[in-house]
Amino acid sequence: MRDRLALRSLDDLVAAVRDGEAAALAELTAAAQHLGRTLAAIVATVNPSRLVLGGALGRLAPMIDGVRARVHGDVVDRVADGLQVEAGAWGEAAASRGLADLVVRRAYAPEAVDALVRA
Repeated sequence: MRDRLALRSLDDLVAAVRDGEAAALAELTAAAQHLGRTLAAIVATVNPSRLVLGGALGRLAPMIDGVRARVHGDVVDRVADGLQVEAGAWGEAAASRGLADLVVRRAYAPEAVDALVRA
């Protein structure tokens, strides 16, 4: 996609989509279909209540809408019922914040605290 559209970065893609460039929107729609199909398989297996697309993907409403439509279209109704597909609120910091959250949860988990107290 990057070569076909002569884009240098994801920021260029975001700008092209926001400017309504037809070629960028077409490529993004195709990418949303592929990602949605893949996520639908995971949703059918894991059955989460929410999918959050962060980073550059979360900044592109057509990507979120396309993934949502594909996931909801590919999974059975009882799995799709109540499933939320949404943009992440953390933007570019999502990965760092998510990792920090996992570390804090593990370090301060009741089992970890109990082990430190016993030591």
